Amino acid sequence: MKITANDIRALREATGAGIMECREALTACNNNFEESAAFLKAAAQEAANKRADRETAEGKIFTALDSNKLVAVTLSCETDFVVRNKLFNETGTQCAQDALKSESLDEKTEQLLSSHIVDAIARIKEHIRLKQVSYLQAGSDELIASYSHNNGQIFSAFSYTLTNSSSANRENIHNLLSDLTLQIAANAPQYVKRESIAESYIQEKMEEFKQEFEDSGKPPYLAEKILTGKLVKHLQGLCLMDQPYIKDSTKTVKQYIDHVLSGLSCTLEISNLLYQSVK
Repeated sequence: MKITANDIRALREATGAGIMECREALTACNNNFEESAAFLKAAAQEAANKRADRETAEGKIFTALDSNKLVAVTLSCETDFVVRNKLFNETGTQCAQDALKSESLDEKTEQLLSSHIVDAIARIKEHIRLKQVSYLQAGSDELIASYSHNNGQIFSAFSYTLTNSSSANRENIHNLLSDLTLQIAANAPQYVKRESIAESYIQEKMEEFKQEFEDSGKPPYLAEKILTGKLVKHLQGLCLMDQPYIKDSTKTVKQYIDHVLSGLSCTLEISNLLYQSVK
């Protein structure tokens, strides 16, 4: 059966494959459209498998948001050139939008995202990997603040409740929320408050610090002071509210928030946070 330009065009539009790949598929499948599409899909998967061991040190974070849920999807790739590629960005955007339709990265959603990535690998000719997918779920009465740094290399967000806010406070509140997203992006806290950390984790870290102290050969009378100081500093780095504020290290983040809100007669409660980085 003769393969026409219209046949090739139709298969290209359906699969995104190149002209030569479409001609090869149609020839191998006797101009059967469905079989040719499946042929190209299998070829794309084979190409992806061959590139699977390549290092993917570059990438970008793509996000999608609805009224009370945010998803951040990190795609990694081999070169920063691909980060600027139109198809790579379209693939990342599609992955984020599809991930948002699910409550979590379940098997069905992961397979769908992987399908998008395999198709992109076949066309871009570079390995692309689904590195991370994170969800931030806000309550029905909560809002989400977010920040993307350096063209999607770092992403931060948090869910919050703001009460008694007025239009007169809008600029101050906006600046506060912006500063907090910058804080998360800069220092990557894992928790909002110290109370959220499991006691078992704290005990495990203390045992780790004790072993380090014993190996150091320092006098035993220094143990309590050194171990307590290390634990406090470690937990401070994990918790947003206890971290030194990046624009004024003499204050903790909580002290900075309290200072801003003291003159505004409103309250801010942060419930969850999200930090994601390509590197």
